[in-house]
Amino acid sequence: MGKESFSLEYKTGSAIILINKARAENFNLTLEYSRHYKEIIQTLKDKINEYNKKENKELSYPTFFFRIREELYREVSTIIGTIGIYNQIFIPAGRSFISNLKK
Repeated sequence: MGKESFSLEYKTGSAIILINKARAENFNLTLEYSRHYKEIIQTLKDKINEYNKKENKELSYPTFFFRIREELYREVSTIIGTIGIYNQIFIPAGRSFISNLKK
């Protein structure tokens, strides 16, 4: 990774994910995202904490996290559509990607 700074922004409607790298010797990235994502993350964290506090768990750990993942997919898809629920978002890298952006 070079010493130059960069910024990638994924934006749909009012939902934003922003990745920044400041110009520096080390490789430090900052990740910022809109209120929508923060609310979803907090809700899911609360559910996980609630589950962990229970002594008699009605669901096995893997089943519980499968349901949490499904809820995450459902919530994210309401914000940015079904494209947001895939396991990976491809972000091309390299000179050809940057060249195409400049065109």
